[in-house]
Amino acid sequence: MMSAFLLLALFSDCLLTVVAMPLEGSTQCPCVNHTDSSYGRGCRAHDINGSHYPQCLSAEPPKWCDDHWCYVDRSNCDVTNEISASEGAEKYWSYTTCGYRDLFSLANITESIRGQTLRVLFISNTGGWKGNYCSELGQICVNQRGRGPTQRIIDTLTNSAGFRIEQQQDVGSSQNFGVSGSLGADGQGMGFVDICGCSMVMLPRRTDASPFITMWSEPVIMVGPTRLEQPSDDFVSMLGRAFRPFSPSLWGTVLVMALSISFLITLLEKGEGGQFQELERVDTFGAGLFTAFFSLVTFEVQFQPQTVGGRILTLGLSFMLVLLVSGYTATLASFLVVEKRLTSPIDSLDDAIRLSYKVGTGFRSPPNLKP
Repeated sequence: MMSAFLLLALFSDCLLTVVAMPLEGSTQCPCVNHTDSSYGRGCRAHDINGSHYPQCLSAEPPKWCDDHWCYVDRSNCDVTNEISASEGAEKYWSYTTCGYRDLFSLANITESIRGQTLRVLFISNTGGWKGNYCSELGQICVNQRGRGPTQRIIDTLTNSAGFRIEQQQDVGSSQNFGVSGSLGADGQGMGFVDICGCSMVMLPRRTDASPFITMWSEPVIMVGPTRLEQPSDDFVSMLGRAFRPFSPSLWGTVLVMALSISFLITLLEKGEGGQFQELERVDTFGAGLFTAFFSLVTFEVQFQPQTVGGRILTLGLSFMLVLLVSGYTATLASFLVVEKRLTSPIDSLDDAIRLSYKVGTGFRSPPNLKP
């Protein structure tokens, strides 16, 4: 239990994004009498003035002094809450309902072990880059602490919480603890040690023996059959790749913009002295529509404007096509490259079950099968 408290204290210095809550708190745990402005009523920074905790008036007050909390009714509260130890009547308070983390309890836990000497057992891991490593893998570190990420975590804890370490060389009658990997969890759970310095897989037995905080999680690693897959290079697939540089929504936007500008150019060029002055109305519409699509397909403006307005709009359409062709050619090559790659029919454990694959697991050391 002590290691769980220490690990909590380690992360108490992390910056948190606080979600502002109303005075009444969250709906899952409303504050008691939030309209009352007295101490503990409504989500407020009740300790900032130091009326109950003088340390909040010090030069460097604890971080929890500025945090908001309120008294709550435990029977009507579904979020984290604690009983008040300083009030005469039984009261419960909660930082969570006000959108804050409970740094008050963490600070008290840290202060309770400051200056204390804790019994620490260092165990060497058998593999992986995380953990602690000594000369004999999988065994208790004797006359040495070890090295590795877990070792650095222990050093950070001692510096932040201010406790001393008394290294343990054995755990009672260690032959009764089963496999060596469970020495830390069993020894801590039975009170032989306060902290176990190693990285271990949290098997059910170890979880039952001692509570831990999961500091990291490993993804499921699956080793299965693979096959060499090559993308299809038929005509239909190649035709589809030609349009892949842009999403369907972007293609739609480009089409609407090109047609809109082309329609305006056609209207202006229908006037006196314009490109389509001599054409009938239907012929003008057809010629404008054809020219618009032809410009879009060739990425080059096909209009020959004669009016000032038509020329200005043609310049705008030309600039849009320049941007379009630049982005298109920059990404088209990557979609046209055909490469072979290894793929697997299994992407998850559900796939393995669905395909009736045999799944095997292994141990670095024999498991303890004793009752």
